[in-house]
Amino acid sequence: MTADGLAFRLGADVRCTVLEPHVERPYDPDDWRGALVLVQRGTLRVQCRSGHRAVFGRGSVLHLQDLTLRSISADGDDTTVLLAVLSARPGDSLHHPSGTQ
Repeated sequence: MTADGLAFRLGADVRCTVLEPHVERPYDPDDWRGALVLVQRGTLRVQCRSGHRAVFGRGSVLHLQDLTLRSISADGDDTTVLLAVLSARPGDSLHHPSGTQ
């Protein structure tokens, strides 16, 4: 269990991505393949290729794979922390997104 009360089953691969304010990160669907993404802290802004934007606050759970996004970023002046949870199954090779720990 994590310090903020989150618990994950054994075998889950959890990756943390930190988005600093005012820095857009180009969207790569492979970075999020097979992951459920939790906005652990801050607010996530996603920008579609069409120019439309959507904002997701703390506690939001998203599936970011294969979307028509241009970029993701922290919304506002605070850092945003995303947790990507990938279920590890026998025989799976897990892809570790760039910029994660």
